[in-house]
Amino acid sequence: IISGSEEAALINYLDNGGTVIFSSVAFVMNNDDSQLMSEYFGASLDNENTVQKRVGGIDGDQHFNGDYYIAGGDGRGGGAGDPSYNPTITALEGSRVVLERSHNGQQFGPAGVVHTTENYRTLLLSFPIESVEGHLGSNPRGDLINALWDWQHNPNSSPFEDNSTPVMFSLDPAYPNPFNSQIIAPFSINKSGHVSLTLFDMSG
Repeated sequence: IISGSEEAALINYLDNGGTVIFSSVAFVMNNDDSQLMSEYFGASLDNENTVQKRVGGIDGDQHFNGDYYIAGGDGRGGGAGDPSYNPTITALEGSRVVLERSHNGQQFGPAGVVHTTENYRTLLLSFPIESVEGHLGSNPRGDLINALWDWQHNPNSSPFEDNSTPVMFSLDPAYPNPFNSQIIAPFSINKSGHVSLTLFDMSG
């Protein structure tokens, strides 16, 4: 949970033109009446423990449209990767929902809210990024990180812009980390073709 001094420092950063992506179950559940939650994140706690772990991007959203994640847990594994609660949040006036807990067309409540002013931009996630695993046909964690990166660095891109072709080369962090017998190393290039990816250990 964020301390009072940390909250004050974050508010000061936002007041001076900051952009923040905040992902925390504990903050959402324990700071509903705080200035940071209501005024700067533009959200309030909706449901402390929604059973639904599936999270989908809002149709037409420029950064999360069509995304589908399994984000949350049941507490059996412990830690941020398997939280005991899956809260939903409400977007207050001036904010908008970008991610929502849903399954088979049924909505269970927002899980991601964006708040934008002339001074700052915030994105609050009511689930830990670490809990996104990319199983059962869902998008992997790397896709979420790419969408968050795009939200932070391309705030004014068109909601209907075709971003299927990357504009530059990128190699994202491999996961899981630490890994066992296999890993996934997401990458993108700006044109189709054969790619050779070589891995080296510490000794080269």
